[in-house]
Amino acid sequence: MMSSRQERSDRGTCSWFLVITMLLAPSLKAQTAPDTVKQTTRSGVYTAEQAERGRMTYALSCRSCHTAASHTGVTFAKWWKDRTVADLFGFMSTQMPKNDPGSLEKEQYADVIAYLLKMNAMPAGTTELLADSSALAQIRIELPPKATPAPGRKTPKSTPKPTSKPRP
Repeated sequence: MMSSRQERSDRGTCSWFLVITMLLAPSLKAQTAPDTVKQTTRSGVYTAEQAERGRMTYALSCRSCHTAASHTGVTFAKWWKDRTVADLFGFMSTQMPKNDPGSLEKEQYADVIAYLLKMNAMPAGTTELLADSSALAQIRIELPPKATPAPGRKTPKSTPKPTSKPRP
């Protein structure tokens, strides 16, 4: 069991890591996938089974510092849109988990990436994502299009409440 002092220290370390990462963001963001990339993450580059293994690894090794929100939507897009999966793999395999960087097997990093892709609504396919930087460099991170309402129509902010009681 962790002491409250150790927990504060771990939270402080995680906070510092996030600050350092944010400072490095402009230089990381400038790198985009080269034009020679052959696939995108929207073409089913991982399997559902791999994403499930990644979910379990994420729960054991990542969740103590990260929330799902830190790896989805706008936050994920800001960091990884138009980069290669090799960029994400390289970052994760050398920097994560923060308390023991590089400690997971290469396949576990690939599994976690599959889970992150699933969390970002990218489709599963029939072939597993390989734990090989050369192969991953051929896959560009392309986010799914945002759902947009039909022209002239607004998306309701909440579901309207029924005006009458349902009949038995």
